[in-house]
Amino acid sequence: MAPSDAPLQGWKEVATALDVGVRTAQRWERDAGLPVHRILRSHKAPVFAIRSEVDAWQARQTAAEPHPRQAGRTGPARPRPDGVSPLARGWHQITRMALGRFLGPR
Repeated sequence: MAPSDAPLQGWKEVATALDVGVRTAQRWERDAGLPVHRILRSHKAPVFAIRSEVDAWQARQTAAEPHPRQAGRTGPARPRPDGVSPLARGWHQITRMALGRFLGPR
């Protein structure tokens, strides 16, 4: 068996071959048709994949739309410059409104 046809045993090996996490590989199987195989027909059965099939699938996916890591994106699109989360900002506004009713205008 050629190295390109070597089986990838389990989700960890499949994910490592794709340079993603296990849950991402599982989502790609569900949503994007990642070619994994199961000996049993249960969705919880252990999986294996043929490296050449995974490589061909990845080449088709990359040609269609580059993976964010491959496109150079390493983090959120627009990080918050002040470091304040939207939840904290909303809580602050609600508190100011509530106190404004009790304390009156400044």
